[in-house]
Amino acid sequence: MPLPIYFIIASRRIVTRQEMCIADEVEHIRACAAAGESHIVMLGSPVFFSTETGDAWLLDLHDRLAACVMSDGQPLAVAITETETNFSIAWSGHYAVRGSAFVITEASGRITAYGDYPVQAIARASRSAL
Repeated sequence: MPLPIYFIIASRRIVTRQEMCIADEVEHIRACAAAGESHIVMLGSPVFFSTETGDAWLLDLHDRLAACVMSDGQPLAVAITETETNFSIAWSGHYAVRGSAFVITEASGRITAYGDYPVQAIARASRSAL
């Protein structure tokens, strides 16, 4: 069964910056991960996804940036600053989809590949957002 992708910004509904709350979406995707549910939520370029293994990530599709917000069911701190018109995120690395692997390259140069992530859905979301 394909992983559902929920478009919050789409041709049918445009969400203004005032309606968007990155911190709320982080909590939502953490709850999905804690429940062992795979989901992808798109807010334009910011994309959130959870895995059945209890991981959750925040991605920037345009710059291929990534921040892990939950690992093995444990929430991880990520600095997020939001205003009515803008937001900033302390990204922890860059991501890539290579074959069936989701690959993270951290600022330190450490590379980690995940094989149990919804890479096809992430790739599909990347294509639709660009």
